Amino acid sequence: MTPSDPFDYDGVNELVQVELTIDGTPRKVIMQANRNGFLYVVERASGKLLAANKFVKVTWAERIDMRELPRRAIAKHQCRRDVRPSPAALRRS
Repeated sequence: MTPSDPFDYDGVNELVQVELTIDGTPRKVIMQANRNGFLYVVERASGKLLAANKFVKVTWAERIDMRELPRRAIAKHQCRRDVRPSPAALRRS
């Protein structure tokens, strides 16, 4: 979930179940390419967040803090009018 979400980036995308080898260990995971620009990888059995990486240009956060509970985004910019959020549904040049 995206904090302070005025752009409706809440995740409704499909969850994809796959088996991946991570650090030499086979794992059953769920992956979601969220509308907030991050791809989440979650272990199915435990619900542990294994990865949260950008897959498109993201301007609202630098990364997802993997140590915090609940998960929080590390803000890249404070609220400024000259920052255009990305990904965005409406592109303005």
